[in-house]
Amino acid sequence: KTYVCPTITCAFADNETEYPLTVVAYDEELDIALCKMENAPSDLSCVKFADSTLLQYGEPCVAIGNAGGYGLATTEGIVSAPIQYFNLSGKSSTTSAIQHSAAINPGNSGGPLFNMYGLVIGMNTFKMIPTTEVGTDGMGFAIPSAVIKDYINGLNLSDLTISYTT
Repeated sequence: KTYVCPTITCAFADNETEYPLTVVAYDEELDIALCKMENAPSDLSCVKFADSTLLQYGEPCVAIGNAGGYGLATTEGIVSAPIQYFNLSGKSSTTSAIQHSAAINPGNSGGPLFNMYGLVIGMNTFKMIPTTEVGTDGMGFAIPSAVIKDYINGLNLSDLTISYTT
């Protein structure tokens, strides 16, 4: 399948300029895309990754994004379960995810999930929505950094490799 997104742009909180992005690779099962920014600002720095296989129950975490389109914001929580496995509707494979209690809403899904040292431990991707009167508040999920690292490094791009920072 080929997926086409006509316009993808990136904007920063302290700059009104929008930067065009090009999709380099996409994996529907992982719900992850790798994009390249054209004419990136010279002072832009990369995030650093931690090994999500080392996560422990109860570790603090922070989700960053633009929830609801209200601007850059953070939500905090804890790692509720380092790894959960799901068979999501419409998907043929099992998805691994970090369960956490940081609020996930439209706009900050797709954003990073950081540990208390400012290292990426995952990418926020979905949350449980109550289907009955019994709620499931505080159940956000992120693609583990180990999965992101394996995906990106598996693309064998000469100018991009992810390694862990300790």
